[in-house]
Amino acid sequence: MSDKDNKKINKDCELVLSKGNVILYIIFAVLFILLPLPVSALLKDKLVSENNENRVLTEMPVLTMETIDIYPQQFDRYFSDHLPFRDQLITVGGLFDNYVMKQTLSGDVAIGKDNWLFYTGTQLPGENPPADYLGSNLFTPEELELCKNNLVRASEYLAERDCEFAVVISPSKMSLYPEYLPERYGEPAEYKRMQQIVDYLRTNTDLNIVWEYEPLSEYKASHPDEQLFLKYDTHENSLGSYVSASAIAEALGYEPLKEPDTLEWQEVYDYPWDLSRQMNLGMILTDDVNWWFPNFRDHSVSRWTNDDMTELRYTNDCGDGDPKKLMLVSDSFGAGMMPYLSDYFNESYMIFYFKYTPELLDKEDPDILVYQVTERLIGNMKTFSMETPFIEPD
Repeated sequence: MSDKDNKKINKDCELVLSKGNVILYIIFAVLFILLPLPVSALLKDKLVSENNENRVLTEMPVLTMETIDIYPQQFDRYFSDHLPFRDQLITVGGLFDNYVMKQTLSGDVAIGKDNWLFYTGTQLPGENPPADYLGSNLFTPEELELCKNNLVRASEYLAERDCEFAVVISPSKMSLYPEYLPERYGEPAEYKRMQQIVDYLRTNTDLNIVWEYEPLSEYKASHPDEQLFLKYDTHENSLGSYVSASAIAEALGYEPLKEPDTLEWQEVYDYPWDLSRQMNLGMILTDDVNWWFPNFRDHSVSRWTNDDMTELRYTNDCGDGDPKKLMLVSDSFGAGMMPYLSDYFNESYMIFYFKYTPELLDKEDPDILVYQVTERLIGNMKTFSMETPFIEPD
């Protein structure tokens, strides 16, 4: 056989092998796409499948004549949210992001130094934590005046009901722990929107303003080994909430809470934390410790909450507290402070700001109302009112 014939045979073999490889790759690709469907159906009772991403998954859309144009996009979102082995794949991706890449593809979570997680998202109208940190979203003079007028009007409205009013502004984790942020965020701004609104309200009103950043930063400086925010969560830990609640109580005219150093500290591992859940690593990132002070109370207090924990009610069992009734209109930061504030009163009640209504104010008829807002939601002051339900800011 000639060299020419050998070359032709080799070329034909390579072509066959090349075609065979293509076919093999196609088979593998099809199996990879389709096999999870029957496998997940067979193993559905054995596979753990939970929504650990701290968001609501898309529900199955209904095909009607009215929705026929948008049904393909709706179904695509539904299928993406309910893809077989989705949780497992997201967890693998989260592990890769957290331990290898040290950053996430999601715009909602940043992985900082020592594995601290920070919320950087814009899930709610008006929020932008990086802009808060960099001071690039300062209020305009008109917005400052609008916020001031809304709060003054709320104070006057409550005064007509013989109700005291206080405003509490809570810092984000970025503001209190900038040293753990990724390097790419740079140094924090010297002047941020949070301080801007505090300065403006303190200068131009006689409102009772509690800026939590002040007691928290003081405590951090004097207790550098004690953590005030949760490592894998957006919120203060119980110690941070305790320090903040003590400052609020003092601003309302009460004795501050007992010094934390004088109390028994109890470790609490109450994960999964909200930011680790967004990476589907809620049951993996569990090494952070929360703290609780079981002996802080001077009174016996019972707690009630609704199903979604957007309402909290505390009642002094013996009735030996202050007969004034406290009402807290707040975001989720307020829920951490309520156990401590409730020890002062015979009755205290908290409602999340987006569930507030004037009818609820009539029903509860508080003697003291505290409005609490976290740094990333300060824009809510532009639409804040005691006379209407919550209105989302632009």
